[in-house]
Amino acid sequence: MKLLVLGIVVSMSVSAHAAPPVGGAQPQKPPAPVMPALKAAPARPVIPAHLNVSGSVAAGQVKVYTIAVVAGRTLFVRTFSAHDVDLYIQVGQAPTTEAYLARGYTTSGNETIKYTPASNGTLYIGVHGYQAASFTVRTADH
Repeated sequence: MKLLVLGIVVSMSVSAHAAPPVGGAQPQKPPAPVMPALKAAPARPVIPAHLNVSGSVAAGQVKVYTIAVVAGRTLFVRTFSAHDVDLYIQVGQAPTTEAYLARGYTTSGNETIKYTPASNGTLYIGVHGYQAASFTVRTADH
């Protein structure tokens, strides 16, 4: 290649190969870009399904249902009936009319218990027939 610089023709050659660095060291590739590590999304707590069950009990009988509970998550347990049924709850085992964590008992069949568990586990829900009755038991967050 020839260039004209201040009236002087300068000749130079261009090579496709780069000259080795001074001192004989081999040329090094630039470091690969570092990608930030992907973080997994935090696990969402499993929210248990709610109960919405209908049944019937004889006078003096207790029907028991279970539901998984999450620590600190308030749960409302309700019965709906035209006749007198009582509601009992217990953690870890079925409630009885003598051994229970909480109970709802009025002369109606519409009972409500509000419960906030201290730890994850299984809540046992007992519907006691003060008299023979058909009922519905439901759980909800409010």
